Amino acid sequence: TTAYFYNTQGWESVYAYTWGATALGEWPGKEMTQEEDGWYKIVLPAGAGEELNIIFNNGGAGKQTSDMKITDMKYRFFLHNGISFQKYGSKKDALAAIATGDDVSYTTVYFYNEKADNEALQNVALYIYGGENEYNNLIGGWPGKGMDREEKTNWYTVDVPTKAIETGTLTYIFNVFMSLLALSTPYAKAAAVGSFTIRCTFNPAI
Repeated sequence: TTAYFYNTQGWESVYAYTWGATALGEWPGKEMTQEEDGWYKIVLPAGAGEELNIIFNNGGAGKQTSDMKITDMKYRFFLHNGISFQKYGSKKDALAAIATGDDVSYTTVYFYNEKADNEALQNVALYIYGGENEYNNLIGGWPGKGMDREEKTNWYTVDVPTKAIETGTLTYIFNVFMSLLALSTPYAKAAAVGSFTIRCTFNPAI
């Protein structure tokens, strides 16, 4: 199976990490080969299926997709379309899906931090996942994106792509982050130390 990745995020290098049906070594995996048309590719010694797990990353330097699992031989062309990382049936379809900055609208999500007066609990982040994995890491890998505190209040805000919110499939995890442990794993950021975590879903119809 040959997987393709288009580097819309401008990563300095592109790697593929796999597990399950085949493994390309320890994290961050194997560096992909760039073709003349700008796409990166890697040949995987396994057929498409539920066990073919793959994460694209920038060489373990902090940027990565979620598990983009190749379950269908057709859908093996990956890129960030301006909202989230998704997979497509061809290079043409993938490039056509890229949204420009003007095409992406945002909705402000608010969080009230009752413990904001405690200096140790003031750094609030929001992590979002949902859909059929296409919205995982929507605004960043765990612990997510740092929220902005409104001056002299306990309210925090962050902008989230409206199109993703309107699907009604997102789960929001508000958390306090203080430090990251240096772990050699694809989900190293999951080692963030948090003092509290609040998980909720949002119904855009309300």
